[in-house]
Amino acid sequence: MTHINAWMPWLQTLALCMMRPFGVMILLPVVSARSLGGALARNALALMIAAPILPHAWAAAPEGVGTYHSSAFLITGLSELSAGLYIGLIAAIPFWAITVAGELIDTVRGSGLSEIINPTTGGQVSLFSILLTQLIAALFFVSGGFNQLLEAIYRSYTILPLGAPLSLSRGTASFLIAQWQLMVELGVRFALPAIAVMMMVDFSLGLINQTAERLDVFFIAMPVKSLLACLALNMSMQLALEDYFERFSAIGLLIRQLF
Repeated sequence: MTHINAWMPWLQTLALCMMRPFGVMILLPVVSARSLGGALARNALALMIAAPILPHAWAAAPEGVGTYHSSAFLITGLSELSAGLYIGLIAAIPFWAITVAGELIDTVRGSGLSEIINPTTGGQVSLFSILLTQLIAALFFVSGGFNQLLEAIYRSYTILPLGAPLSLSRGTASFLIAQWQLMVELGVRFALPAIAVMMMVDFSLGLINQTAERLDVFFIAMPVKSLLACLALNMSMQLALEDYFERFSAIGLLIRQLF
């Protein structure tokens, strides 16, 4: 019992250190339990991220950390989880934006009802959404976005030490609303070339249908629009993805602004 009591403050601090990475994983699709193969793998990753923070958190935390009573430990844990959710929200914006882009493309393409299960989120999404989500997930790791996220998590402990109160203000709400609006803007901007091409196809097929009424243009509309949408995305992909690369590299700056 003596040995357990001696280790209990360190175990409490480690559990609190895991709350921020855990909050990030709740919202970020690429490190969710479904993406990693189960809750055990997700919790192990949260433990690996939190382990290097433990000495710094112990030294920088307010006096008395690690010796919480149950109510104080619960309140501090919820505060740390909320901080992790904020970080996860900032990091998940590109993934939600690319899902919006895929849904817009499939809606204009006429295949919005043909949805399948996205393994990263467990929800039903359109075909283009899951394709673009897998693409942006691969680019997130290849381009160093995950390293930027880890650096942002670690730096957040210097800005907001373990046990420090999480202040909420009107500026914080305005910042989060602006990020939400940016998500829609990124999605529409990515999908705009393909949407413009498909609308031109609809207009052209409408004119053809006026001269050749027996031609079933609706039968050939979806294949033609799908082909041209893929071509438009292929031609604009490099330019469209620059916004997402910039977003990955700016995760640390955005989190400093948030806190």
